[in-house]
Amino acid sequence: MRFLVDDRPVQETTRNKLESTRGQWVYDRNQYLILNLALGGAYPAGWNKATTPYWGLPQPSVDNIAAGGVQAEIDWVRVEQKG
Repeated sequence: MRFLVDDRPVQETTRNKLESTRGQWVYDRNQYLILNLALGGAYPAGWNKATTPYWGLPQPSVDNIAAGGVQAEIDWVRVEQKG
């Protein structure tokens, strides 16, 4: 499974890797797609070594988020299946 943003890979996992770290593989049956538009953050700290809120975002961006001056928009989503 690969996750891309603007055609750039941001995450990739395999069935074995997911089952060894997160539990049972559930992607072989009908699913809903939930899109999380979180910006920055410490989850999962074990993965990205984050130690502060909004880790990775410049302070002006954090201030803009806190003031409610940020909007996130999803233009489109494509889901593909091999085989």
